[in-house]
Amino acid sequence: MATNNAINQIGVLPSFMAVQNADQASVTGDGSVYVPQFTNVVYNATSSFDGTSTFTAPLTGKYCFGVHFQFTNVAAGMTIGYCQLITTLATYNLFFLNPGTMRAANNILTIQNSIIVPMTATNTASLNIAFLNGAKAVTIQGATAAASRTPFFSGYMISGI
Repeated sequence: MATNNAINQIGVLPSFMAVQNADQASVTGDGSVYVPQFTNVVYNATSSFDGTSTFTAPLTGKYCFGVHFQFTNVAAGMTIGYCQLITTLATYNLFFLNPGTMRAANNILTIQNSIIVPMTATNTASLNIAFLNGAKAVTIQGATAAASRTPFFSGYMISGI
């Protein structure tokens, strides 16, 4: 079995988790593409997350990324909503849906997902979010208590090959 010498040299696999405590208000709804911000870093094992929105792979391998969001002010007429993981190599849809039909009666939509993607050392990964066919009113709800971890963006290396 082949080993990744870089993993042996740094002694830990790359991993991070970051949350945002404050609301990110009225960021989309009219088709505007928004890069969500995650300024509260819970952990960052190899200092590969920039503390705002971007992860840079320190090693080549496969990485698992996860997201969790709670959106407010989601209108019935918003027929398209998506979150994309944008990497240097490719763009991946974490979700692509009809938010107007999936929202709760109080116009809140909660979504979470994960994906495994290949990355080469120095490749970057960040997120884009957009909701279409409404007013620019959709808010990413921030965590309201220390125990609440919404929204979050996380990632970790699962394989060096």
